[in-house]
Amino acid sequence: MHDLLHNLALQVASHECLTVHHSSVRLEEINPNIHHLSIIIDDVDKISLEKLKRQLRKLKTSLNVKQLHTLMLFGEVDESFVSILGDFFREANALRVLRLDKISFSVESILHNFSALVHLRYLYLGTKCEREMHLLLIISRFYHLRILYLGSWCQNCHLPKEFSNLVNMRRFYTPADELHSDIVNVGKLKHLEELMVFRVNKKFEGFEPCQLEHLTELRELGIYNLENIHTIEEAAKTNLGENIHLERLTLDWDNERSNIEPGVEAVVLESLQPHRYLQELCIRGHKGSSCPAW
Repeated sequence: MHDLLHNLALQVASHECLTVHHSSVRLEEINPNIHHLSIIIDDVDKISLEKLKRQLRKLKTSLNVKQLHTLMLFGEVDESFVSILGDFFREANALRVLRLDKISFSVESILHNFSALVHLRYLYLGTKCEREMHLLLIISRFYHLRILYLGSWCQNCHLPKEFSNLVNMRRFYTPADELHSDIVNVGKLKHLEELMVFRVNKKFEGFEPCQLEHLTELRELGIYNLENIHTIEEAAKTNLGENIHLERLTLDWDNERSNIEPGVEAVVLESLQPHRYLQELCIRGHKGSSCPAW
């Protein structure tokens, strides 16, 4: 962007947006009704960090935190910032966008009212703290949430069954795709655009093929353990042919399954026909006696 345009954009946005950096904040020019706040913490010397801390303490007295809609925290944040940030955001109850990047302490230590952030549309938790599993149950009550990013702290966690209450979810970014397979009753998330792993398991409620029937906004889908589908009717319940937005599809049979039925698998694959404009198709582990006509 040209420098003049960049400066113009900053001037126009200055009434709504503020970026706090150890080298860029002039408190006398701050509009107290700022709605969007970014805090950048660089890997700099002690003097610069202390300057930033003083700026944040002063900023709290001039900013109406209750009106904040966006809070983005970038950079490595150590424990010396915990009490400052915790005091700063104690009344930030109206947030729509929250991004916490590379923090090594509990989310609730700086957002004491985290469970009250029911207006959130976007949530990015890049925390390195491994004692955050209880947050998943809290997040399951953020019914307006559309985009969720969970960092490495959630690598080995299990999603609560209430997770399917997030009926407005569009994107769910995880450290491992396998976590997608942990969503019970995923069919409730009708606006979901990516479901990287769905494992067919008719023994447990919430993982049946029919869960995919109403997920018509999907752009990418992976269906695994297809050996658990045995009839045309079950396969048809996935409704793949009607999912006109689907771009990438994976169909996977477990290579280590004990029972192989070539005739059944051929019929099932024939019934899993996607729409004609699919861009990428991956079929793995299929032992059917013939290829599908489509």
